[in-house]
Amino acid sequence: MPDKTETATLSAPMKTFAIVDVLRDADEPLGVSEVADKLGYTRSTTYKHLNTLLQSGYVTKSTGDYQLTLKFADIGEHVKSQTSIYHDTKPQIDQISATTGESAGLAIECERQIADVYHTAVDDSLRHVNYPYFHCSAPGKAILAASEPAEVDAILDHSGLPAMTENTITDRQTLTAELDNIRDRGIAFERREQYLDVNCVAVPIQDQSATAAVYVAGHAERLSGKRLQEDVPGMILSAVRQLNAEQV
Repeated sequence: MPDKTETATLSAPMKTFAIVDVLRDADEPLGVSEVADKLGYTRSTTYKHLNTLLQSGYVTKSTGDYQLTLKFADIGEHVKSQTSIYHDTKPQIDQISATTGESAGLAIECERQIADVYHTAVDDSLRHVNYPYFHCSAPGKAILAASEPAEVDAILDHSGLPAMTENTITDRQTLTAELDNIRDRGIAFERREQYLDVNCVAVPIQDQSATAAVYVAGHAERLSGKRLQEDVPGMILSAVRQLNAEQV
C-alpha cells in the first residue's frame, strides 16, 4: 500500500516551491519566460504562481523580473533559532574562519537535501558558493558518510549524480568507495568537483536532531597541498571533537 505521506500532496504548492528554488539559485532576477523554461511550465502557469508569491510578499518585481524577498530570511532565522546544532557550532565556525582566513560554514541534511544554514564568506568572490548537491561537495559527502546506507540510497535516488565539472563523481560505485574512505579518516574533500575554482574540506557532526558537516571552502589555488590535506582538516577535526565532548 502506498505511503499516505507520499500520495496526499497538492501539485500547485509543489510548483510554487519549485519556482522558489529556481529564484534562489539564480544570480539575478528572472523573468516569467526564464523561470518557465527552467521548469518546463507554461508561461501562464508560471505567471500565476509568481503573482501569488508577489501578492503574499515572498517575491518582488522590477522591470518584469522577479526575485525573492527578505521574508524568506526572516523565516530562516526563526528556524535556525530553534536548531541546537546551529547555535553550538556557530562560534567554532567563526573561529575557524578567522584562523584560516577562508570561508567556513555549516551544512545540515534536511529532507534529503542540503541546507547551507551558516556561511562566513570572507572572500566576496566566493559568495556564489553553496552546496545543493551531496555527491560533489565536501559537506555533502561528509553527511552521506555519516548516514545509514538506506538513507544514502534514498538521498542519491532523490538528487542523482549530475556532472557539475569534469572532476565530479558520477557513478555510485566510485562514490561508495569515496564514502568508505571518508568514514575511515573522518574527513571529506572536494577538489574542483562542484566549482572549477573551489576546493573544500568538511567533517561530519551529529546531534539528536540532525546530521551535518562543518566545512571550509577556498579558491583551489590557495586551499591546496598540505593546507588542504592536513592543516585545515586538523582545525576542523579539533573543533568538532570539542563540540562532541561538550555534548556528552
